[in-house]
Amino acid sequence: MPGPGPRGPAPFGPMMPMPPMMPPFGPPPRRSGFLKGVLSVLVVLFFLGAGCFALLVWAAQSLSGLGSAKGVSQTIITAGDAKEQIGVIDVSGMILNSSAERFDRLISAAAHDSTIKALIIRVETPGGLVTASDQIYHSITKFREAHPRIPVVISMGGMATSGGYYISCAGDHIVAQPTTLTADIGVLMEGVNVSQLTDKWGIKDTTLSAPSGGYKAAGWPLAPVNPRDTAYIQGLVDEMFRQFKSVVVSSRDKKLVKKIDEIADGRAIFGADAMKLGLVDEIGYFDDACFYATSVAKLSNNRQVVRLHEPSPSLLERLFISDGGEDARFAGEMPRAGTTVNGVNINVDATAGRDWAGPQLLYLYRGN
Repeated sequence: MPGPGPRGPAPFGPMMPMPPMMPPFGPPPRRSGFLKGVLSVLVVLFFLGAGCFALLVWAAQSLSGLGSAKGVSQTIITAGDAKEQIGVIDVSGMILNSSAERFDRLISAAAHDSTIKALIIRVETPGGLVTASDQIYHSITKFREAHPRIPVVISMGGMATSGGYYISCAGDHIVAQPTTLTADIGVLMEGVNVSQLTDKWGIKDTTLSAPSGGYKAAGWPLAPVNPRDTAYIQGLVDEMFRQFKSVVVSSRDKKLVKKIDEIADGRAIFGADAMKLGLVDEIGYFDDACFYATSVAKLSNNRQVVRLHEPSPSLLERLFISDGGEDARFAGEMPRAGTTVNGVNINVDATAGRDWAGPQLLYLYRGN
């Protein structure tokens, strides 16, 4: 057999070198370029975040002056001569510390407005905190002393009880509707004692107070009822009751048909009965209050009636007011919780929880 000879040409032509294997999704990315891209994105996000944060801080800091800059707004109730105005301020819902602060700002605005020739205070409240009620009473009294030529007329709505009647006593003239629920001259300090319940469940009160044997823990609900502490708390309530009666006597003077102790028995009565006792001056409505104010202030029939109120917060302000109304400037314009007492709808400020911490002395009608 012939020996092996040189190979002939390949049947399909000369062999070509194989190309290098490539990954299925293209060449691997350059690590340096990828890192640069990530860093660029992070830098852009950082500056965007810093800019937004700076904008938010600026807006939050600016809010402290927005309410005061806008001041008090007026809404026309009855159009007329803007140089002869009757201002109207509402006191509605539970009387809280925020209510007194807001009222003081509104009546101060009325005092500095030369176009306001008479003031009507519309009262629609079951009462509330003793000190807040007294603060509103003081604000009205101070206004009358500083502006003796501007009559202050009280126009009662469906309810003007306890603290509502207390503040009404500061006016020159009180107009109550026939169905107004008013008076309720008295004081409350709510409390509950659960010491027997804690004893039953084996819970021991370890509260400490100083001075030892003093009155610091008087009324503590986990401690057994102590007659000495009860007498002490009753003394506080009695003192505020004397304050209430003195306000009624000094403001109503000789108009009362009975002695104050015969009237101040904690009962809520209708406007017609209050008129018979001398607690109010007139049975009528808001229009009657306007007529009286017009007459006493010697205004023309073309006088204008305006409601004084603080403006509602803007969208930006709402975003920065925590819990829907912590800023007292907007307490009167923020959402309220509603309840019904004897068929009368009563609204409570969203700030009520802030003012209602612990036992309180109350000029308040509870409706029971």
